[in-house]
Amino acid sequence: MNDYKVTSIYYDQVFSELRYPPNKHLVNARLKNYDHPDVFDGFTFELNRNVAETPFLTVDDLSITKLQLTSDLQFFKYKDPAFNFKLPGFQLEVYQVKKEGFDTTKDMVLLSLDELVLYLNEENNRQAKVQYGFPELHACEFEPGSFNYITASREIKNAYFTQTPGLSAALHMDFEHELKEIYAIATNNLAFLYRTKDRVFEEITSLKNERYNLGFHIYPRFNNAVSEVASSLYSLWERIAFILNAFFAADPTNHLTPSFKSYIIKKRKIVNQDAAYNTDSFKWLNARIGDQHERLSELRHPMIHYNERRNPPGMRSVELLKVRRRELNDAELMSKWSDELEFLKQELSQVSVGLEKAVNLVREWAQLQS
Repeated sequence: MNDYKVTSIYYDQVFSELRYPPNKHLVNARLKNYDHPDVFDGFTFELNRNVAETPFLTVDDLSITKLQLTSDLQFFKYKDPAFNFKLPGFQLEVYQVKKEGFDTTKDMVLLSLDELVLYLNEENNRQAKVQYGFPELHACEFEPGSFNYITASREIKNAYFTQTPGLSAALHMDFEHELKEIYAIATNNLAFLYRTKDRVFEEITSLKNERYNLGFHIYPRFNNAVSEVASSLYSLWERIAFILNAFFAADPTNHLTPSFKSYIIKKRKIVNQDAAYNTDSFKWLNARIGDQHERLSELRHPMIHYNERRNPPGMRSVELLKVRRRELNDAELMSKWSDELEFLKQELSQVSVGLEKAVNLVREWAQLQS
């Protein structure tokens, strides 16, 4: 436990950080437990400050300590100098995250306990993505000599579609950010699946053994997360359909974008009428809807629809509980889940390939019509 008086300069910086965003909310949340003015412009920590610092957790190169802060709070209003309200003995508990070897507030993160849980989860996901070799969304990265969907699409627009309205949304940086956000959701959930797989498999083997009464089960969350990853990846293919439809509308009379599968099926009519349109890019996209895309759709289905004729008809976790009542083949189930995880991991890289194939298809068809 550190003494505030010995390291007061450092802790004064901590108190100062708590007066302003993004850390001010920590004080505001704690104030809900105290009587205080409803309206005020700010507050200051009085000089009767005290800090108790205790080690909390060390994760790789992260040092996490718990700070218990005590001080009187003085509230103020900018336009009312006569306003005077002091809250004595205000107490606040925060968690401080620092990388080893960094000792300034610039390198420090202050968090509540809930935020710390989220922070550690994000950090664990980041490490898992590296450990398990998750690919980046390369089609949305600017790397010299490599394909970039925005750059390539804009080149095609300038060369062949100068008079075509409605392309700005698909070629805007905001749309690329949209793709990155969905990809981040998919990879974070998939990282969770890989991180917890071993624990979940041990849970499954213990379900039929009454000796084990686990106080915390991950397998329902794990099971449903498979569909969540598939749903995110499926959403990325719907965005690819949006790009294709912006250049070559599936139905010029309909402003709605069809699904990726529907778009490719509709465009088969053109290919059947003129074999020149059956380019390598179209062949690749067309082959996908009958193979990987169908499996991706099956995996996402439990999160989106309920259909009693399907297996499972709804949520995967509910179906697992039903199976538990009967004979459960642990080895078969674990093999199935492992295969699903590997399939979803492979699908990550397919998104970048799909973006490139889609843009190439637009170029190929534009050249045929020029």
